[in-house]
Amino acid sequence: MATSTVTSEFANFFSNLQLHDIPPNIRTAASSLLLDTLTCMQAASSAAPAQRIKDLSQMFQGPGYGSLVGSSLPVGTARALYANARLGNLLDLDETYPVGVHFGVGAVCAAIVAAEAEERSGADLITGIVAGYEAGARLASAIGPMMEVRDGEVKGFASIWGVAAPVVVAACVGYARVVNIDAAGLSQALGIACSNIPLPIGNRWSEAIDLPDCKYCDAGWCAVTGQHGVVAAKAGLTGFSNILDGAVGVIEACGAAMPLKDSLTSGLGERWHLADITYKPWPTCRFMHAPMTALDRLLQRLRPMPDEIDEVVIYTGPLANSARFRNVAPKTFGSYSFSYQHAVAMMILGVPAGAMWFDADIAESTAALKLRQRVRIERFGAGDTFARDMVDNQIRKMPGAATITIRGQAWTESSDYAAGDPWDVQTLFDWASVKSKFTSLASDVTGAQQLLDWITQIESTATLEPLSAFIRAGPVNH
Repeated sequence: MATSTVTSEFANFFSNLQLHDIPPNIRTAASSLLLDTLTCMQAASSAAPAQRIKDLSQMFQGPGYGSLVGSSLPVGTARALYANARLGNLLDLDETYPVGVHFGVGAVCAAIVAAEAEERSGADLITGIVAGYEAGARLASAIGPMMEVRDGEVKGFASIWGVAAPVVVAACVGYARVVNIDAAGLSQALGIACSNIPLPIGNRWSEAIDLPDCKYCDAGWCAVTGQHGVVAAKAGLTGFSNILDGAVGVIEACGAAMPLKDSLTSGLGERWHLADITYKPWPTCRFMHAPMTALDRLLQRLRPMPDEIDEVVIYTGPLANSARFRNVAPKTFGSYSFSYQHAVAMMILGVPAGAMWFDADIAESTAALKLRQRVRIERFGAGDTFARDMVDNQIRKMPGAATITIRGQAWTESSDYAAGDPWDVQTLFDWASVKSKFTSLASDVTGAQQLLDWITQIESTATLEPLSAFIRAGPVNH
């Protein structure tokens, strides 16, 4: 009898996962993740790099089974997966798992193209999304947050870190579950996919100010890497079937400054990580969102006109305190997502939190430039100890604050959590909140209402046509 390994236990659970094994609240969470990812994909479709990404996707060929954002005709599954996953992450508006990484696009987009190609049901799609997200979350938890902690205080980013691995694994498992690969096949698929994870380039990303389009990882490339593992295994090719085992492996290769290796298999079927998913109301780094949440509350309460504002002070934690976050003059598309000054200007001007935040005519307008000059960034001392409140390697509280001065009078608000965090009733994004984000950014896409109706009955529908039709429509002008 073969000895059970971490990889085999991992593969056995996810390859055999059935819809009835998944608690109702987790299935609902998967539907919310699906809708949010589709929102992010469509919201990005009118952004400047979108067409270049879609043009680049033509390097991937294959039979035309997949739906690509804004393409009226079906394309090869790898092409659709590459473009859709990269677009879903383009604006930094997609979910964040609370170790500080995004991999929902990997799980969702891989499950979609697999379900389209294999003519699966809505129930199969939801099962694939859950499997992919849970697998990515378990690897992300095992690797841990990309930060250095000494004596309970966060000192900054680790010297080596990367976020590609959870995207690859989420896509691999999501795709594999939908196409019904068995446990032995999934072990091989993981071995192949994980052997091709991109290098951890987080340190280079952390140091940069003028941020490149490739970001911290190319989510499209990572998703295709996961799919490739499955397709290769199904073709009879082999990989390291014990890829997740051993004292030194994938986890250590990703830096793993705070590893929790038991997370890979501990509580399988009992502990569901989708319950801890966080959503983004703004297209910026989540590490910025607690002070932005505080500022949003002030703006909603005070409703100041831009010309009335004397100053905004952002009190930020240690992971959003470097030069990129204090960049008053972002020069690249990616840099907009990491500049407090830019984000504050967009919030005050009431710009919809999608592609318009990256539109040069708006971002570099006279009104925006004036507001940027009125933003000051200060270190928030109370934010240094948030590591003490971590749970299962997850960053929960990440305190921040904001002060706004209007005609000489100052108001201050603080927040331990960020809007979209599930651990506080004030910040929780429920289905209505995710739907509201969709309505704001993607409701004018052809087929939007049909998509919403379809998702509400996704577990009982045999057709994916409303989903495919919505993806093929676009772009939107937000």
